[in-house]
Order: sequence, then C-alpha cells, then structure tokens
Amino acid sequence: MTYLVADADFALQSARSSINQKDAAAAGRFARTAILLYAISLEGFINFIYEYFEVPESSWKHLSFKDKWLRASTNCLPLCGIVETEAGVVYRPGDPIQMFAAEAEPFVSFLELRSFRNSLAHLKAAFAEVEPRHVEVHLNREGCYPASLIPYYLRLVRVEHAETARKIYQAMTTQLDLQMKGMILKLFEIEGGAWVESPDWLLNRLLT
Repeated sequence: MTYLVADADFALQSARSSINQKDAAAAGRFARTAILLYAISLEGFINFIYEYFEVPESSWKHLSFKDKWLRASTNCLPLCGIVETEAGVVYRPGDPIQMFAAEAEPFVSFLELRSFRNSLAHLKAAFAEVEPRHVEVHLNREGCYPASLIPYYLRLVRVEHAETARKIYQAMTTQLDLQMKGMILKLFEIEGGAWVESPDWLLNRLLT
C-alpha cells in the first residue's frame, strides 16, 4: 500500500513535469493515474488499520467503504487501552472519541474521489441520441464533482485535479491519525513498505 502512495506521488510529479514540457496529453495521462492510485491507496490504508488493531472481522468486514472510515476510530481506539504519549495520557477507554463528519470536509471530497474511482473501475458505455448539429456540444460537455471539483469526464482531468486527490489522501489519513491519538501514521514510518505489502504480515506479527 505504501508503494501505491509512492507511485501516486511519482505520477503526480510526472504530470507536473509534462506540463513544464508543454505535453498536455502526457500530463492528463499521469494525472488520471495519480488520482486513481490515491483513491486505491485509501482503500488499502483503511483495511490495514482494521487488521493491525485486530478488530474482529465480524465488526467490520461487512461495512461499506464509507462506514469503514466513519467507524474506524470508534472500532479501533478502544482496543488500545490507555494511550500515553510524551504529553501524558491522551486516551482512556470510555473517553469520547472523535469521528469524521460525514457531511463535512474532507469527507465529502473523499466520497467524490471514491465516486471517480468507481466510475473508472466500473466504466460503462453511455449511449445518447443526439441531433447532428448538437454532436460537438455533446462531446465537449463538462461537469465536475461540486466539492472537490474533480471532473466527471476523463478527458477533462488536469494536474490540479491530481493535486486535489493528493490533498484528500493527506487530509483523510492525517485526520484519522488525530482521531487515533497519533497511533496511525507512525506505523508506516516504523514498519516500512515491504512489511505492509507482505500477505503474511499479520501472521508474522502474531507469532512475534
């Protein structure tokens, strides 16, 4: 999963470089790739969190992608017991737990990024009957998600939309880390990408 984030960052940087080289077509391709990789990385991220904190599968495997994120802190944090940092005790079981607000940022833009991802993964041909004089207008129609401003149509994707996807990824992971009292992001600094990628990582952890 950490590799996917690195790949997304690489694709975004490649999109920026393509713009500097005045290659708009390449910039669009790299931007689309970056957006998709950031979206997929968020899927891997939340599944990793539930697995790492050993949340019983019966509590989360049936949840939608949206609900996994909404309930992550309340499902995971109580399993940690007393959480203490350099600042002292920051959580005791029974304390109030902060959650994402489903109708506020960054969650709204996060759901739009998910919708963009789904539109690619489940791409369906859309047929329309258009009068000849309206064909060009139809082909050049525009539209975007209202909060993130990520376009509905692939041909409209630009570098700034990939930048937005990166900000959404950072906002979601950072806010979950805050909800979890700083216990999330440090995992990826400590364990490293190869450890996260290994399919046997959980077994190895339980045996050590």
